[in-house]
Amino acid sequence: MLFGVGPESFPLEEGELADCAVSLRVNTYNNLESPQARILSIRPHGFDMDAKLRLGAAYQGLRRGEEPQNCREGEMDFSREDLGTVFRWLRGHSPWQKGTDMLAHRLRDVVHYGKVLAALDILCELGLISRKMQRGIETIQVLPAKKKAELTDSPTYRLLQQRGGA
Repeated sequence: MLFGVGPESFPLEEGELADCAVSLRVNTYNNLESPQARILSIRPHGFDMDAKLRLGAAYQGLRRGEEPQNCREGEMDFSREDLGTVFRWLRGHSPWQKGTDMLAHRLRDVVHYGKVLAALDILCELGLISRKMQRGIETIQVLPAKKKAELTDSPTYRLLQQRGGA
């Protein structure tokens, strides 16, 4: 049970394995004692928290004009194909109510966390998606296209292009 979260926003799919941090205690109710586990954190099994932190920090550094730290050569090079991959996936799953971490986890085999962050920023800047946080749940919604988007209208895309990765 996750209070205030419906099935559409729960971060895992039915049958998916999870890694959990839990707090164990004894629950007493009507003089009956039973074990109780309180989930403190839940992630899909295999979620790469190290990559999230490392690549998220590298992307934020790029946004500040810094060279990426702790990255392999070319790891933060961003392409139109990366953007297209994220957008096409979102278009098929909109509205996405499981947030950025779960989006990156779903796309992990084709686009890594830092590139997902870049794609989301670019798509927002171009008015192709909206991102809203409500009661701790992020929803990403593909918006109806008003006109053909020009990638160079995005400050983030121009920044990434200037550093040679777009």
